[in-house]
Amino acid sequence: MIHQYAQAPEIPRHNDTQPPTDQTIVELFDRQSDRTPKAIALVCAAERLTYAELNARANRVAHHLRSLGAKPGDLVGVCLERSADMVVAVLGVLKSGAAYVPLAPEQPEQRLETTAAAAGLCTVVTRERLAGHFTRLRLQPVVWEHGFADAPAHRPHGLPAPADLAYVIHTSGSTGAPKGVAVEHRGLVASTLARQSWYRSPPGAFLLLSPLSFDSSVAGVFWTLTTGGRLVVAEEGFWQRIDELVGALGELGVTHLLCVPSLYRAILDAAPTGDLRSLDTVIIAGEACPAPLIQRHHTVLPSARLVNEYGPTESTVWSTACEIGREWADGPVPIGKPVGHVTVYLVDELLQLVPQGVVGEILIGGNGVARGYQGHTALTAERFVADPFGTQPGGRLYRTGDLARYREDGALEFLGRADHQIKVNGVRIELGEIEAALTGHPGIREAVVLASDGARETVSQLTAYAATQAGIEVTVPGLLAYLTARLPDYMVPNACVLVADLPRNGNGKVDRAALPLLQRADTPAVGTHALSAAERAIAEIWADVLGLPLSSIGPDRNFFDAGGRSLLLLRVRRLIEQRFGRPVAVTSLLAHPTVSSLADHLAGPAGQEPDRATQRKGGGRTSARPRRRQERRAR
Repeated sequence: MIHQYAQAPEIPRHNDTQPPTDQTIVELFDRQSDRTPKAIALVCAAERLTYAELNARANRVAHHLRSLGAKPGDLVGVCLERSADMVVAVLGVLKSGAAYVPLAPEQPEQRLETTAAAAGLCTVVTRERLAGHFTRLRLQPVVWEHGFADAPAHRPHGLPAPADLAYVIHTSGSTGAPKGVAVEHRGLVASTLARQSWYRSPPGAFLLLSPLSFDSSVAGVFWTLTTGGRLVVAEEGFWQRIDELVGALGELGVTHLLCVPSLYRAILDAAPTGDLRSLDTVIIAGEACPAPLIQRHHTVLPSARLVNEYGPTESTVWSTACEIGREWADGPVPIGKPVGHVTVYLVDELLQLVPQGVVGEILIGGNGVARGYQGHTALTAERFVADPFGTQPGGRLYRTGDLARYREDGALEFLGRADHQIKVNGVRIELGEIEAALTGHPGIREAVVLASDGARETVSQLTAYAATQAGIEVTVPGLLAYLTARLPDYMVPNACVLVADLPRNGNGKVDRAALPLLQRADTPAVGTHALSAAERAIAEIWADVLGLPLSSIGPDRNFFDAGGRSLLLLRVRRLIEQRFGRPVAVTSLLAHPTVSSLADHLAGPAGQEPDRATQRKGGGRTSARPRRRQERRAR
């Protein structure tokens, strides 16, 4: 029987402000470049480019790509580290008429090749050291070191059309392979112009923390470069030098910041009084906003605007927004109301609209809805459906799988996922993709991955439960190494439990509720009686940061196996420095990931810690990824 709800007419299902869709992002950037050619457009380390210089460099890349045959509809990979060159390449691809596909150079080689092959790239812009990955795919990469000096600097004739693709960003896929979300210029323009109208001040200087392969980078790059601001690109490994990053915020006069709540908390914790005074607007997105963060923000930055944004990649970065005042610190933080280019509906399982207070799935419509999943027609048809509620011919809605309800004030309150998709440090992942990677191992017959909230502030811990194949020896370290070579670091489980068979319920399905019992049976409480005073102090800090019982942390417990993530190390460092009264570098925490090894290190002279200059020149620029993988331990 179909439910009939009495609809509440005051519910704000849409925003009446619809940005024009007859422009491209290339046009918006070129106009801004003409208005402010001498203004600084891009800053990364010691490099600074004016709008005129940035435009000229991008034009050279575009001409070179066109000489290779790039045209609208083609996909060009961009596989460059965080740098000014990365932004130049993106603009150059767009000016050529093609769409850019970001590829993270730090990802495992097999993951890079799988993503590039699935995207159907015509070429890829990359460094010489990475070119070999793509020649195996029979691509002729454009090697950045060979330069574009011979290419013309004037604007290429002919622009992409609003309906042409602008970019394809890959998200985790439940089928075991990443899926590419294809966004058109008109959607990107709608999203960008909506920012210009929703926010009361444009970015004077925007600090880009998001990797290019995450869609939140789209907000910072194009909002800034179409309004005349400075795009400040944080260098690789910035989270290891959070103190320097905080200092740079003030030195560079950064006014706008977008990041996940857990990173913003680390920035606030590391900021001496006054270092963040230049900030005008802080946007948090990608994770649920914890109420304590609100109080902390308004204490440290009472004059800065704090905005909570929500939106999947399939709706071009953002769909709803809410300015968060101090009054929200005592309750659930809303994700707000639809922004300028968006229509939002909440529906039940029969796709009937639900009234205020009733939980429903979020469906998103409007100009920002993506074209679909590149090369996945069936999945596109499943998730992008015809709009039965709107009046726009051909209108479509994206089924998010997210659950929410309307509050009395009309704002949306986010309530989680309706499936097994989760977020880790703001990164959306499908548990099914990890499970598919596990079952690709010859010794694994069946696998289930669960996420738990063992670590605080929405940082989930992933635990894999794997049924082994008879006659094939499988070890936990070997299995983790197998996954590390195939998945991004944030998708590698924190722990693996190997069993002969997975528990099942009465209908034969895997009994997910019984799985944690297997883990608890293998990991009894260790007690704290065997800990030295220093070890106990470290264990207490880990228990506080990770949200674990103190009794579960023994001298050989590994921080990362216990659910630790890179960002949480920043909080651990601060608490250790307070407790032990001495400095400690993030690189030291990475090198000593167990309670006992860290206690031994702290027993040595404080002069062993690398100073700030050393960290900046050497260790501070090194990613935590290799160390973390090397230090993983079996439970």
